[in-house]
Amino acid sequence: MKIGLYLQDLNNNACSERVFNKAMDKVKKSEADILVFPECCYTPFKNLIIYDDLFKDSGNEIPVISACLELSKRIGKAIVFSSYDKFGTIFSIWCNYASSSNETRTKIYVKHTATDFSAFDFDDYKDGFGEEMFEPIVFKGKKIGLTICYDCNHSMFSRMYGVRGADIIINSTGGNVVYDKWHKFNKVRAVENHCFNFVTMGYHSDNNKNKKNSYVYGYSPEGKELPFENLTVKTKNRNEIGSVYIYDTESSDGKMEEDFSLNQEATVNKNINLYIPVGNVQSIINESRNIKRGIYSLKLPDGNNVIFCIVEGMDILKPEIVSDMLYCSELKNIENKRYIIVNKHKNIDDEIYRCQLSDVLKVRAMENFCAVILESDKYNMCYQCGNNRTAQVVMPVNNNYGIDMKRTSGPEAIWKNKGNRMRASWREGYEWLIENVKEKEGLR
Repeated sequence: MKIGLYLQDLNNNACSERVFNKAMDKVKKSEADILVFPECCYTPFKNLIIYDDLFKDSGNEIPVISACLELSKRIGKAIVFSSYDKFGTIFSIWCNYASSSNETRTKIYVKHTATDFSAFDFDDYKDGFGEEMFEPIVFKGKKIGLTICYDCNHSMFSRMYGVRGADIIINSTGGNVVYDKWHKFNKVRAVENHCFNFVTMGYHSDNNKNKKNSYVYGYSPEGKELPFENLTVKTKNRNEIGSVYIYDTESSDGKMEEDFSLNQEATVNKNINLYIPVGNVQSIINESRNIKRGIYSLKLPDGNNVIFCIVEGMDILKPEIVSDMLYCSELKNIENKRYIIVNKHKNIDDEIYRCQLSDVLKVRAMENFCAVILESDKYNMCYQCGNNRTAQVVMPVNNNYGIDMKRTSGPEAIWKNKGNRMRASWREGYEWLIENVKEKEGLR
């Protein structure tokens, strides 16, 4: 299957019907099966929805869906369109005008995080809406899932598709992100769900007009970056703004690819609250209180409670196992929690470590705002999430890792009312997703 990713220029001088039509003519002549727009994209019919209610009670098909179907017909491709309505509900719409009786014609995905109105805010989220939204799209015998922007930073949104057998996950992002951050999150989403993962973005210029910090990404189920063709220019760059990139799932060779940040420079934390001996975290856990199987709590002199979550071997690739520990009900009444995930391997595979596990461990720290310690027969490592949600490699000093506990506050740091459009109340919905995935995986 061929996926077209529109790296759209959303600056005022580029958001014109002329520029749009020129791009659509190129797509129509291409061999793409799907055209993906970025989050809150430009189309000539965008105003059909931004002043309207996406979910108003009406027996008629809402105008923006009709317009998307018309565009799908015009270019001869299925499309993924993204916009927002008058309440700030950010969404993606799948439209395939040529759908057969066993294919998905239209499907809506609503953004969960970094938004004014979340999918979690729907009254029936846990009673039908959430379950229905994560039913994969069916297209040409494949199952496809949609996510939007920051939802790729949280594993359960993609995992809801993964446990349903998704072949492809597509993310529409607003753009202007740190390349490595989006690379790690989306590579790991491909690996942990063993599916193809694609991302495209929009681009808004800032004071530095030469700073093209919006990209396209395409990963195989093994986490290897896929080759692409650019319909506009011949390039090896993933940030040619205003162009359409074509990725072909048939180009996957089934091989893995080494983590390009494998030799990332390790650094010593300036603020240290806890020292952990390299290769011997068990000596600290022995002083801790057992909460339940694999979960321990250690009271520090400063009043913080360190929660150790022990994940054995390749279970670390299953985010529901990790999340089940971090969000378990037995931790609810413990105050001032700080989280450390400990991943133990008796016989670690060197290629898997270098190509997949290294990235997975970094992402577990990033997505959960915690520390992660790897102990194995070959490697001992420690990672922390930085304040900007990137991954730090912690350098040992005198054979000890010095942990900055301020950056290990876990779910409590994520699900709280804060300026970048996050809400503490949304945690309840996320915990429902964890339980839903566990049930489908037989972990209850």
